Amino acid sequence: MGFRELIRWFFKSDKNTKSQAFDQLITDCTQAIKQNPKDVETYFSRGWVYLNEGDYDNAIADYTKVIEIDPGYVKAYLYRGHSYSAKGDNDLAIDDYTSVVELNPNDAETYVYRGSAYIRKGDGKSSISDAIMAARLGHDGAQRFLQEEGLRW
Repeated sequence: MGFRELIRWFFKSDKNTKSQAFDQLITDCTQAIKQNPKDVETYFSRGWVYLNEGDYDNAIADYTKVIEIDPGYVKAYLYRGHSYSAKGDNDLAIDDYTSVVELNPNDAETYVYRGSAYIRKGDGKSSISDAIMAARLGHDGAQRFLQEEGLRW
């Protein structure tokens, strides 16, 4: 199952169906990876299932494999960053979000994610810098936040 199909299925399924099917999806992806160990989409899809199941270590391992195979696969850095963030490892999350920004500097949402990781780390100055970048790129939430704080972008 490709990632787009996985997302469509996920949002159409109820909680019980998701829970029952995640194990099967992991099994199917694992089998597909055995047949084609360079298939970044399948590693990415399995990583997404792991992330949504709260199995952050396996999600990180799959996203890392995607990056090893295709270092330009931006979403793998983003979702690995989400996985690190969920584990509370803000430094590694920041590293991955920084990789996304380097590969795609116009991705306002990633500045917001990185800014949130900076907040959790206690680095308010860097968080504000990222909020300003996100606002300049048109992110509504960042613009509202900065307005409420009386800051200009």
